[in-house]
Amino acid sequence: MLGTLAGQLSTSDLIGIVAPTNDRESQLYIDGFTSGVKAQKAQVNVDVSFVDSYSDPALAAAAAQTTIDGGANVLTGTAALAAEALNTAGTAESVLWFGNQADQSPLGQGFVVASQMYHWEVLLQPMLTKVDEGVLGGELLMADLANNGVEISYNDSFELDGSLRDAAQATAVSLADGSLQTGVE
Repeated sequence: MLGTLAGQLSTSDLIGIVAPTNDRESQLYIDGFTSGVKAQKAQVNVDVSFVDSYSDPALAAAAAQTTIDGGANVLTGTAALAAEALNTAGTAESVLWFGNQADQSPLGQGFVVASQMYHWEVLLQPMLTKVDEGVLGGELLMADLANNGVEISYNDSFELDGSLRDAAQATAVSLADGSLQTGVE
């Protein structure tokens, strides 16, 4: 969903993603975001920078700056490390940011468009129930739009065209009910 918005808002043929490592969680976000971008503008290149660290914000900032210098006007990132990439985007002129994992709007009032937020309680409650029942593992639990484990939060201080927001919400509904498939598993 965020990629769909990013593809529509990008004014260049380059969008950047800053990630700590090429792990499953990062890759799921990257693949889903890229799928949304490509659905809007197939010609846009999505540059993924793996900084190979969860604890070096300078690497995230450098990766973001390199992508901006290459012409990107839209960025996103994964993991807490991405906060420094967000800060870098905020110092650049006309660069937009899409948050991940939590609402990042307070960190960038004028340039954070929207954030994907996780609601871990959707997974924790069933886990605790299973433990109480004596079941210790063996089942994969997913947080997604269908079970409200994932929510998109829009930055009210970013002026997003209403038609874009409506289209993004329609995408969310289609993803949640399964009528739209991203090919990401």
